[in-house]
Amino acid sequence: MVRPESNEREGTVPLWVNMIQVIDGDSRIGIIHRTLYRIEIYGLFDTSDCFESIHRSEGFACGTAEAMRLGKPGTVTKVTGNPNVALKGDSSPLDAHLIPVKEGQCPFCYGPQWTDADIGNTASHMTNLCCN
Repeated sequence: MVRPESNEREGTVPLWVNMIQVIDGDSRIGIIHRTLYRIEIYGLFDTSDCFESIHRSEGFACGTAEAMRLGKPGTVTKVTGNPNVALKGDSSPLDAHLIPVKEGQCPFCYGPQWTDADIGNTASHMTNLCCN
């Protein structure tokens, strides 16, 4: 897991602390507390089984496209233009819908909505990637 620069706005830090407590001691999860060089990112892609980009403001899905170029399956949501990226192999666009962005949730959001992935569809897709 790569931790992006932290957002010190109210409500985000307690969520991060809770996540750290939940994953504490799980040797399968590593947390990187710094910006990575491009070559290091490609190294992560190379050692990974897939690339999951399930978040509320995906943009173009460059990470997914780069991982797929290296032969790794990936996921994006169907809401933005990202489904065009996930057309081959095991990669797939996930069901999602738009929800309102609440004040203070996203300092760099331009617009009143962002993506909320369907958890059931996402879990099913990830299970298929893992087990098939």
